[in-house]
Amino acid sequence: DAIDTLMVVEGCQRPLEYVPYNFEPVVDHLKLDTMYRDNADRFRGKRWIAFGTSVTYQDSKAYTEGVAEGEVVRGYVGDIARRKPMLVRNSGVSGSTLAGSDTSALINRYQNYTYTDYDFVTIEYGINDFGNDVPVGTAQDAAGTGTFAACLKTIIEYILNENPIIGLII
Repeated sequence: DAIDTLMVVEGCQRPLEYVPYNFEPVVDHLKLDTMYRDNADRFRGKRWIAFGTSVTYQDSKAYTEGVAEGEVVRGYVGDIARRKPMLVRNSGVSGSTLAGSDTSALINRYQNYTYTDYDFVTIEYGINDFGNDVPVGTAQDAAGTGTFAACLKTIIEYILNENPIIGLII
């Protein structure tokens, strides 16, 4: 069987016309859009739910302020969806965390989804957890809500109990 490859490129979240301070293109979007199409058909009709921060949420939406105002964000969700003909549910929340007591934290909403409805799930978190001083923890942490690692373990165990054959990308 073919193994599909996803390459995340630094800067792919910037709009297509964005040019950084050194005037070098951040990423060649034409090349990115045409890579890895050889096995795209095996993804046709598959269902994907994407959890994450603004990196996930903002994808394919226009910037509302700043130097890129009005430009459409090109990010990993849109880039993958253009190459792989999947049905995508973008469940990212700007400013959200994986852990914590806020209602937007994934640990407080992951049970609101039916994972048997999906073939793939992505979990993109960390930046806002770091900014909110959420303790990282270790792989030895028990499932729970005390650390980032414990919350991640709790969420993963729940998803895999609900759908043991789901593709899980973290």
